[in-house]
Amino acid sequence: MQFSIERTIAWDAERALRIDLNALEDYLNSRLREAEFGTSVHTFHYGFELLGSASQVAGWFVQTKDYRSYRPKHKAFVSVGQVDAEELAKLDVAGQFRCVAKSILSSIENIGGMKRKPKDFRFMEFRDAVERLLQEYAARPGGVVELPDRWKDKWVFGE
Repeated sequence: MQFSIERTIAWDAERALRIDLNALEDYLNSRLREAEFGTSVHTFHYGFELLGSASQVAGWFVQTKDYRSYRPKHKAFVSVGQVDAEELAKLDVAGQFRCVAKSILSSIENIGGMKRKPKDFRFMEFRDAVERLLQEYAARPGGVVELPDRWKDKWVFGE
């Protein structure tokens, strides 16, 4: 199984995120590479959307809230999880990781609410495996990988 984090980050929200999503994606991919959860889905695309206050007012992300799509030709599944940058900016790195992890798990659970879901995809088994890996990632020596210092300039949301 391949796990991909597709990022859409509002221009007024990018500095709120302190965790390195590339490192998280690499970790999940390295651990899920040989795993199988059925024959219908080989790639799971988690659509990470980080919303800023201006983007929320403008309503830019309304259409993609809870977006889910099964792509049978590509054996891929896309599920979006939205995170509020204002809330994220108030959290330390561990809190931000828990928030993103919750969003990832919710995006997988949302598959259950679909009318036409993949026939052979054990998504709750996949969800449990991802949850276990997220816990391992946070607990490993060194913990959650932070973004480089250039992003940690004590920026306060809204200034």
